[in-house]
Amino acid sequence: MNISLNLTSTLAAWAKTQTNAETAILNVLEAHLATIDSPTIRAGKLLKTNALTLPEGMEFEIPQVIGRTDWEALTRSERLSLGKEIKRTPEAFGLIFLRKSASNHAIYKRLV
Repeated sequence: MNISLNLTSTLAAWAKTQTNAETAILNVLEAHLATIDSPTIRAGKLLKTNALTLPEGMEFEIPQVIGRTDWEALTRSERLSLGKEIKRTPEAFGLIFLRKSASNHAIYKRLV
């Protein structure tokens, strides 16, 4: 896909310093996109959205709320990263940590 852009003077000056401006701009855009739209970020957004629809008082594990398909799309390290982020700040996801299950999985409920 070809897109034509009018760069601001600051961006134009930066682009002129690059060996290949097109490649440099694409690299910057891809790096930025990775920080705002990774599988982990999408799973976190899905968790926040789906948690709001759960009945008050219902206890659950994270994969149950995200959904098996989206959970299994994450790599092991992405799952661990997401789990650590949720455990660190469950209120940011609208959750309350309750306990660990017998299989050592975190059990949460929706923050009311």
